[in-house]
Amino acid sequence: MPPWLIFVVFLALGIGMTAWEPTRETLIGPIWLLFTVAIGVFLLVMVFRAKRLDRLRNRGTSAVAVARTVRETGLYIHEMPQVALELEVRGPGEAYRVDKKVVVPLSALEGLRSGEIFPVRIDTSDRDRLAFEWDQFQGPEASWLARGAGSSATVDPVTRLAQLDELRAHSDMTDAEYERLRAEIEADQ
Repeated sequence: MPPWLIFVVFLALGIGMTAWEPTRETLIGPIWLLFTVAIGVFLLVMVFRAKRLDRLRNRGTSAVAVARTVRETGLYIHEMPQVALELEVRGPGEAYRVDKKVVVPLSALEGLRSGEIFPVRIDTSDRDRLAFEWDQFQGPEASWLARGAGSSATVDPVTRLAQLDELRAHSDMTDAEYERLRAEIEADQ
């Protein structure tokens, strides 16, 4: 049964209980109706936000984000942790900083640490809006599930350079940005 049909049934029940309730002492109909409308509005907002994020993933401008700080918030959603990130976003134009809280898939969690580079899609009209491209970020070398939970928390510079090369191929990164990031990785060795 489609969700909109469930909503319509609950709405009809609320209207029916409100109109035909023999006494107005219990107010079950109006309360039912109020909760149905509130849940409907909540679901509409969630659908709107999901569609907006999908549009950003499909039509947004490719960019690269560097995690400056990474901190777990302690909140888990569907057994995936929410992480607070301070990012430096490098896309067309100037680089800028943005703070985000995001739920991170477990397969990308280990690769997400300070100094790590990963692909994002940005909204050029609203610099705070960005979509993480976890499917491009989570290779076997970045997945703690693929390497085993007891593995090291650092990724070697050779792997980071390979990730940088892959990001360069899939984004609008300039030669100057590429050379600067490559120099940063080589300096960390």
